[in-house]
This record gives sequence, C-alpha cells and structure tokens, in this order.
Amino acid sequence: MFIIGLSSDWKIIEFNPEAEKLLGLKRELVIGNNYVICSIPPLMRKKVLQNAELLSGSLPNRYKNVVKALDGD
Repeated sequence: MFIIGLSSDWKIIEFNPEAEKLLGLKRELVIGNNYVICSIPPLMRKKVLQNAELLSGSLPNRYKNVVKALDGD
C-alpha cells in the first residue's frame, strides 16, 4: 500500500517507499511540493480540486483519486 500524506495546502508531507515505486518519484524530491502538480494528470487536476472544494476545505482521512504512474498510466 502506498501512502502520501498532505498538509491542508496540498503540500506533500509523507511519501512512503511504495509511493516512490508506483509514481517513480523520489521522496526527497517531492516532500514539500504541491501534490496536485506532482501526482495528478493535468486533465484530472480541475476535477480533483473541485471535489476537494465540495469537502468544505478539509479532506477526509481516506481520500482516493487518480494518480499518474511511472509508466504514464
């Protein structure tokens, strides 16, 4: 299972080894960066942000969305 922890302003604060493998990104390069820019395919970004807005500014403990993998899928 991969784990990505986010701050309230979408900054990546946790990125475990499984997330590194799946997304092809190194932890030290993504910590502190914006999750939406790093991990969400451009065509999905607007939808993910709209869904987050519907949650009144707070994400639940478990939130699922599409991410782009190392192989581009």
